[in-house]
Amino acid sequence: MNKLILNTKLKTVAAVCATIFLTACGGGGGGGGGSGSSPDWNSTPTAPGVSNTGSANTPDTPDTPDTLEPDKPGFGNNCKGYALCVADHLKPDSTENAPAPNLNINPVAGELPPVLNGYPEANPRLNFNDLTQYKNAINLKTAHDLGYKGKGAVVGVVDNDISDYAELFGSATRISYGCSGHQAGISELDRLACPGIVSDGTEDMNIDPAYLTVKVRPFDVYDNAKLNRVFRDFENPTFQHGAPHSDTLNHMDTVSYLLAGRAVPGYGTGGVAPEAKLVGYDVRDKFDEKNIIEGWQYAISKGAKIINNSYGVSNVRNDDEYSYSPPNVSDLEHVAQFNMTADSPSFRKMDEHIRKDGTLFVFAAGNDGLTYGSYEGLLPYAYPKAQKGLIVAAGVENDGTIAKSSNRCGLMAQWCLSAPYQPGVLFKGRQYVDALDKNMVIRGSNDEPLLGLGGRGTSFSAPLVSGTAALVLGRYPWMSNDNLRTTILTTAQDIGAKGVDSVYGWGLLNAGKAIKGPAQFAFGMFDANVTGEDTVSFFENDISGNGGLNKTGDGRLILDGENTYTGVTNVMGGMLSVNKSITSDVYSGSKFHLNDNARVKGNVQVDVNGFLFGGNNSTIDGNLTFTQNGNLFVQLGDVLNVTGKTEFGDTGGIWLGGVSKYYARPNERLITFLRSDGGITAKDGQVQRVYADGEMVSRDKVGTATGKDLYYSLRRNNVNTVAMTVKERLDPVLAHNVVQGGRNLENLMEEADKLSDKELATGSYAQTGRLLIRAQSERTDGTATMLEQLAAGIHANSTNVFAETQSRRLKSTADKLDRPLKTGETDVFAETKRDTGDWKHGAASGGLTDFRQTLGVKYQAGEQTTLAAAFDAGQTKWDENTRGSAAVNSFSLNAGVRHNLDNMTFVKALLGYSGYKNKTARLNGVDIRAEGEAEGSLTQAALLSGFRLPVFGSGLLETEIGARLDILRQKAFEEKGGALAWKADKLSETTPVGLLNVRLTQPLNDKTALFGFAGVEHDFKKRDYALTGMFKGANQARGKTGAWDMPQTRWNAGLGIRAELGRGWSAFGNYEYTGSRSYKSNSLKAGVGYRF
Repeated sequence: MNKLILNTKLKTVAAVCATIFLTACGGGGGGGGGSGSSPDWNSTPTAPGVSNTGSANTPDTPDTPDTLEPDKPGFGNNCKGYALCVADHLKPDSTENAPAPNLNINPVAGELPPVLNGYPEANPRLNFNDLTQYKNAINLKTAHDLGYKGKGAVVGVVDNDISDYAELFGSATRISYGCSGHQAGISELDRLACPGIVSDGTEDMNIDPAYLTVKVRPFDVYDNAKLNRVFRDFENPTFQHGAPHSDTLNHMDTVSYLLAGRAVPGYGTGGVAPEAKLVGYDVRDKFDEKNIIEGWQYAISKGAKIINNSYGVSNVRNDDEYSYSPPNVSDLEHVAQFNMTADSPSFRKMDEHIRKDGTLFVFAAGNDGLTYGSYEGLLPYAYPKAQKGLIVAAGVENDGTIAKSSNRCGLMAQWCLSAPYQPGVLFKGRQYVDALDKNMVIRGSNDEPLLGLGGRGTSFSAPLVSGTAALVLGRYPWMSNDNLRTTILTTAQDIGAKGVDSVYGWGLLNAGKAIKGPAQFAFGMFDANVTGEDTVSFFENDISGNGGLNKTGDGRLILDGENTYTGVTNVMGGMLSVNKSITSDVYSGSKFHLNDNARVKGNVQVDVNGFLFGGNNSTIDGNLTFTQNGNLFVQLGDVLNVTGKTEFGDTGGIWLGGVSKYYARPNERLITFLRSDGGITAKDGQVQRVYADGEMVSRDKVGTATGKDLYYSLRRNNVNTVAMTVKERLDPVLAHNVVQGGRNLENLMEEADKLSDKELATGSYAQTGRLLIRAQSERTDGTATMLEQLAAGIHANSTNVFAETQSRRLKSTADKLDRPLKTGETDVFAETKRDTGDWKHGAASGGLTDFRQTLGVKYQAGEQTTLAAAFDAGQTKWDENTRGSAAVNSFSLNAGVRHNLDNMTFVKALLGYSGYKNKTARLNGVDIRAEGEAEGSLTQAALLSGFRLPVFGSGLLETEIGARLDILRQKAFEEKGGALAWKADKLSETTPVGLLNVRLTQPLNDKTALFGFAGVEHDFKKRDYALTGMFKGANQARGKTGAWDMPQTRWNAGLGIRAELGRGWSAFGNYEYTGSRSYKSNSLKAGVGYRF
């Protein structure tokens, strides 16, 4: 087999020239790969089907290939017995040319100068031309500007000769090997690689197998930061074109960098997919089937769905000049050779990975100037199903014409496209030394030395294709290999002969277009298995072709173009949305959505519990049929148009809901939602099962006036009535707010009822009208939440919480008075306090956090009189589970005096003032955020009297009773957040409070004492911090916000310790619990004092 393949055209080239495309044989072939200026490389591995080394693996038995019968005379004998029929692929190219290619799409800014001063013209293979031309030519900037850089994609690279840098690939190590044997006719490059080889002047070449027998070492998944370091962390590299065990930038380095290298300012602009992950396998110059299969399996085991293969076997000519002619019958000789290798383990394994693992293989076409690509690209002729996972990359020059030394697409045209042949990458600040001319240094426009990385060959066209596949997979992680190849091929820019041709295949790679999804369904049905309920994917290109679309998976796919594909569209999972148009019959067994003004130029059938969502003024240019529980959903106010007839069979139902286009009034209005030019028929003469979700409006009946339309009646319900119904499902606290929110909304709607539709749609009332329509469209399960949020209870609740915590600030100052000093002494104290708590009312709950710093002073004015004053500042945070929150920033000044009337009785007087800013945020009932900032003050005055009794020897029990007056004043303010935000009047509220406290102090010794305390306070009047006012969108309708009921009776208890530290210093701390039937908090306080 090997002899037949290799000797057909050139017996003397043998294995060295039936090689990967980084070899210069048979006239050079343009090289194809490597770092440095020269495209020639000296590694000489063989490829699948030609290795003399047997595989250690027993391949799986392949599926029986599909037999294709030839449809043209003269090919029968040639095709007989093989899976190949080349008839369709030998069709002549079009005589009409495609438009001239656009090679400067979105130029990349900030690149290095395209012209190199003193560039050595003597070696044309070093001509980088525009160093970023490959990025411009494949429209890469468009994809990158949209933010798509391959994140999430994993790409395998099976290649040869990675550099010896540990920081690059972790544990990978270079395996050194030697060159031996007798060779003839070798080039100077061969001598550089293997200096021990000598030539006898003959035409024959014979390489010792030891030269190719190298241990294979994989390297693990690595990130692109490491990849980039290899281009920055070394000085003055010597490029020796793949010389054994040399510290150079080699073929695999270049391929990897072009595919996924990161951009580093001043050193290079990076590869096509800089955020993709690479999984590399270095075959170490042994391209036999065993190593290649192991490389594929290794990459797949690490999660790679795309594998780049910049190698292959070509049938090499032995002439010095490349020649090219259109495909003809003589190419069957090439095909016949291929068929003798098609049953090799690597070909069978590749087919298996394509079919079972969903792998996309990208192969270089080869660099021998032939009319066809490498043998690997012929795989679909032996295994037709493998076409879905294979792309072959031919190479074009910077002017868009086929590179002279690139193999053409030829027989592989249907799965082949073209990409830049010489994608040079330049790094400034490093010296470039070419192995052929040690004195040559390339310099930039400012005469700075430059480091070049690149070469010529389809080896470097392939990673541009693989990188683009990674970009697409990053945006559409659900795509199969079939999806990826369809997208990449059909979005290529048509060049050469119009349409798919034998030279360029589908045309020039276009990354910027590929990232927007397929442009054709060209290979039958496109199976879009969009997984993940939260996944939303867009296809933004106009899609043509004879194929169709199968939408499966639970995600959503949106077609955002003018689509003219003619195959059927099947919606069997998730949702398919059409934003513009499709030319296709549609079958929906799931959710098919037409956006406003969208059009289907075909018939639509809905069944098997499927849904059709008809957008406003959307059109079906055909018939509409509902069978087997098919459902129609129409948003209130929308109209679906059908140019054919509409038939309701065993209909699942008509659903009327969503956000209406109309404001519903108390009086009924009739609204058409379906117009069908061909008439409407229904089982038993009437539409069955009409559903209307929502309590805010009534859709009382559905009927037809002309036999060609369907209408429903619409009127709004009284919101007070709705709220009273809803509250029966709720606990009392939420019910109170729901009723209050309903009352406010009804007041506003009664005002809106007096306005015309035009007044509600335009002018100053337009936003109010839109939000009222949204409120009327609320679903049943969301009505309670909407009304509760409209009540805006966060304002009153957060004010209540702040007032309660401030009461404890005043009590803390009062407690300082209970430990007297010596007459004339002063005690300065500082303390920090943290409160946490929660307030629960059935399903409603909120959480409190207060953090405060205090600085105060206490003075003993006489033997019986103690004075104290304190200043504190802090923030009280309040969060409700009904999606409201508040942050109250405040300061307070509290003062008190205690006077002992005798040895047993005493009196206290307290005064406190606090200023605050309460910043609130909430949803206003229609998913719009409303924010407010209220400023106010709380003044508190208290008077208490009590007595004290000695207990437990040295202990002291003190009991006090009294009253406090809380006076809260708040300025008027307006929320931000649209017409349903609240405009609040000023607030003034006075609350009398009864107080009872008990305190026990027990000294442990002359320096330390424990104390415990308990108390209760009762509001003689319910606190009412609800805000009167109106919605900002109202003119006259007024109302009042909701509020939770702060418990009128609250109790507290705590335990603390105080210790004298000496030299006037003391320390203290205590814990306090405050509780009630629904409100509780926990407080921790610690501080120090200094007495003088």
